[in-house]
Amino acid sequence: MSILYMDAAASAFLLVRGWDKKGGRNEITSGFRGSENSSGSRSLDLPRQMKQNKKVGKKMKIKMIVAAMLLLAVSVAPASAAMLVTVTASSGNLSATQQFIVQSTGGSSSWVLPASIALVDTYGSQLGTIKNLDIESNDDPYVNLRFAVEAGTLDTTFNISSSLVSSGIFVNPDLCYATAGVTLTSDSDGATIVGLFNGKVYQARYNSTAVFAELVNGYAIGADRTITSSERNPAIGSQTIFDSVATIQSDFSFTLSALDQASGTSRFEVVNAPEPATMSLLALGAIGLLAKRKRSNG
Repeated sequence: MSILYMDAAASAFLLVRGWDKKGGRNEITSGFRGSENSSGSRSLDLPRQMKQNKKVGKKMKIKMIVAAMLLLAVSVAPASAAMLVTVTASSGNLSATQQFIVQSTGGSSSWVLPASIALVDTYGSQLGTIKNLDIESNDDPYVNLRFAVEAGTLDTTFNISSSLVSSGIFVNPDLCYATAGVTLTSDSDGATIVGLFNGKVYQARYNSTAVFAELVNGYAIGADRTITSSERNPAIGSQTIFDSVATIQSDFSFTLSALDQASGTSRFEVVNAPEPATMSLLALGAIGLLAKRKRSNG
C-alpha cells in the first residue's frame, strides 16, 4: 500500500514539474513557438504565442487540480496496520505466551501458523501446545479466528485473542453477527472444557470492552470421543448495534483438562446496510450504463 501511495504522490509531483513518467517534458515546460525568417533565425509570433500560452495555462490548471486531488488521496488514505494474535497458556502460577504479528495488505490480513509450537514457561515447563492457529480479517470489518490446542500434563487455561480490527466509525451498524464452534477431543478418561466468559468459551467485543456476544457453553465428554458445540448471535440473520463502532475483536478463553485437545472456529462481522439513497444512486448508475451500452450496440 505504501508503495502505491508513494507512486500516486510521485505522479502528482511529476505532473506539477512538467515531466511525464517516461522522463520527457510535457507542454507546460516546452519552449516558445516562433516562425523562421529568411535568414534562418526564428522570430517570435506574438499573437500565436499568446494563444499558445493561454492553452498551456488551461492545461497547467487542469494538471495542478489533478495533482492536488492525488495528493489529497495520499493524505487521507488509511494506513495498513499489522494485527497481533496472542496465545497464553497458564497452569497454577506458571504461564507461557506466544505472540504473532500478522501483516495487513490493503486492509486485509490472512495468516496460518506453519507448524505447531510448544508453550514453554521461563522454567522450561511445557504447559501446552498450539497445534493450529489461523486468522483472517478485513476492514469491512470482520475477523475470523481459528485454533487448535492441547493441554499439558495438568489442567491448562488458554486465552487466544486477536488485536483490534478497525476501519473508521460505523454508526448503528445493522448487519452484525457472531458465530463460534468448539470441538473437544478426549483421551481414555474423558475431557472437560470450562468457558471463562460467564461460562462461555468465546467472546466478541467492539470498542475494546463492549461485549456483543458470549458464545458456546463449556461441556464434558466421555472417554475417547470428539464432540462439537456451536452457537450464534443472533440465532438467525443479523442485528443492530446501537452505538458507534470503531473496532472489533475476538477472544477464546477456557480451561482444558490435562492432555486433552480443543479446537475452535469463529467469525464476528459488523456491516452497515447501504442507505436507500445510496441504493437509488447505484440503480440509476446501472440503468445509465445499460442505456449507453444499448446506444453503442445500436
